[in-house]
Amino acid sequence: MTEQEMPIIFQRKQTRKIDAEVLSDKVSAALADLTESYIVQVKQDIQVMQDLLKQAETASPQKKFNLIREDFFVKMHDLKGQGTTFGYPLLTEIGAVVCDFLRERKSFSLLDISYLKQYVDDAAVIVQKNLTGDGGKAAAVIRKRLDEAKNA
Repeated sequence: MTEQEMPIIFQRKQTRKIDAEVLSDKVSAALADLTESYIVQVKQDIQVMQDLLKQAETASPQKKFNLIREDFFVKMHDLKGQGTTFGYPLLTEIGAVVCDFLRERKSFSLLDISYLKQYVDDAAVIVQKNLTGDGGKAAAVIRKRLDEAKNA
């Protein structure tokens, strides 16, 4: 039986050779496009988080809890989950610290809101200054705050 006579599942597939350099260039271009879209989305999410915290400052205890623990948490969790993928591991670290903090709370004080605002402001600085990787010297204060929070 010749290969053409065999059922299709047994026939060898013809494959094209892939040029690794061309593939790498295509992947890099696609990732650059996604990163650009990611930054736009993060800036929008930061604005939403700032607005939620502002609303929470004057909200009733139950409304404050819902704004922070539900709406704010979702945005911060997204920040945590996607930061490193797009070259912003500090955003991932901020998201992790804040999400851990939020999970432990049964209510939120104005001091808690102040704490959350600082981390949202840190995230905004990271994006505005394009602090990729470890952020270098420009991110030293943010890294120090994160280390203190992790060790608290």
